[in-house]
Amino acid sequence: MVLPCGHGGSTKAFSGRMQGEGRCAVKGCAQQNVVAQDLLHISTLIDSKADEETVTAHGPFGSKFAAIVSQLKEVLAEDTTNRVLLFCQMDPLRLKLNMALQKAGIPFATLEGTPQQMHQSMQEFKTSTGNAKRVLLLALDERCAGANLTAANHIFFAHPVQANGSRSPADIETQAIGRARRFGQDRTVKVWRFLSQQTVEEKLEERNQLERRD
Repeated sequence: MVLPCGHGGSTKAFSGRMQGEGRCAVKGCAQQNVVAQDLLHISTLIDSKADEETVTAHGPFGSKFAAIVSQLKEVLAEDTTNRVLLFCQMDPLRLKLNMALQKAGIPFATLEGTPQQMHQSMQEFKTSTGNAKRVLLLALDERCAGANLTAANHIFFAHPVQANGSRSPADIETQAIGRARRFGQDRTVKVWRFLSQQTVEEKLEERNQLERRD
């Protein structure tokens, strides 16, 4: 099992102190007031699951990116004014995602280069329609700090957000969503989170859900 504090271990080792004192069994941990519904049981992460949100896709860059590409095409096709912020935290994955979008023929922009180039990309994104670049591929770092991107009404997270230094996943994700959900936004913003089943991504997302709930 995994506790809200992030410590994990066998049910036998942890359940005694948790049930008796409501505390984490790890020496020195300040976590307290733990109840049964706060626990994340690892067995639930590896059970085979299929529901209405499960997407099965295949492509040269793997099933995850194939699913992202498929959903992007659907979102862009349903309304010629739909615009998407696509966040990918890790540089190697973002490079691979860049290649997957090119292969799929999806026009997109990035916030790279000089401040002037980044400003131009944002300005073009704000007015893009039809076959223009309506997808903006972004990192989750200071490169887009302060950017007002209320032209976007869809936000894609290519993977569960991870902590960065002192910044928690919830803080990083909230700031990313805030690029579109801020003053001046007049449309509903839909957030999409993509994760691979029966992998560590499920465990990370479960932890992030606990943090978002708090």
